[in-house]
Amino acid sequence: MSLNIKIRNFEGPFDVLLHLIKKNKMSIYDIKIYEITEQYLKYINTMREMDLDVASEFIVIAASLIEMKSKILLPESDLEKENEDKEEDPRKELVDKLLQYKKFKMAAEFLKERCDRVGKMYGKKPEIIESKEASISQILKGATLWDIYERYTKLMREYESKFNSEVVLNKKISRDKFKLEDKIIYKKKKKK
Repeated sequence: MSLNIKIRNFEGPFDVLLHLIKKNKMSIYDIKIYEITEQYLKYINTMREMDLDVASEFIVIAASLIEMKSKILLPESDLEKENEDKEEDPRKELVDKLLQYKKFKMAAEFLKERCDRVGKMYGKKPEIIESKEASISQILKGATLWDIYERYTKLMREYESKFNSEVVLNKKISRDKFKLEDKIIYKKKKKK
């Protein structure tokens, strides 16, 4: 089961963060937490008609942004400096999550584009056309010139309607050399 949260133009809290980072022309690796946090909180306040589950996701991200902001703004003590060597930069985890989200978003766009492209392609089963021996005089027996013209225009309309004018296939679809029935008969004979 997948959860897809779509609010106006955004699909979740990380989408909003990526938008704010792009809007402020920041690098993902060098996020100015104080600017992003303020804008993010303003965005949350503007979203009034929100589902509680959706709001909680945004609030969790906002809380982690505020925590990072406070760690950056507070003066460091000697004890914290020693612990800092052991701890990673609080922004690193956010950057990692944003990069991972960005990769998934790009992959989703690629798969959607691929699905749209492939969805317009149609395969065709091999078709064996059996020609019946018939003379032209038998075919045209009792037909007037008008009958021949009507039949020709009908065939041309049917032929043109089979064309897919939207998508050009680069791959040639070739007919199988042998019919499936022939292959089955051959396999049965081979087993005996």
